Amino acid sequence: MGWRITKENLMSPNGLSISSNKVLTGTAILEIGADQDCQNLSIIMKTARALRKILKS
Repeated sequence: MGWRITKENLMSPNGLSISSNKVLTGTAILEIGADQDCQNLSIIMKTARALRKILKS
C-alpha cells in the first residue's frame, strides 16, 4: 500500500501519520538551516527511527 490521506493526515506506506503541522515545521527547520536546528533535527530523526524500530519488534 502506498501513500494515502486519512482524515486530515498523510499516511506513509509504513503507517506513519503525518499532519500538515509536522510537514510545515519540518520544512521551516530545513529552510532556516541554522546549525542548532539541524542538530536538533538530526536527534529527532534518530529518535524517531529508534522508536519505529522498537515498535516494529
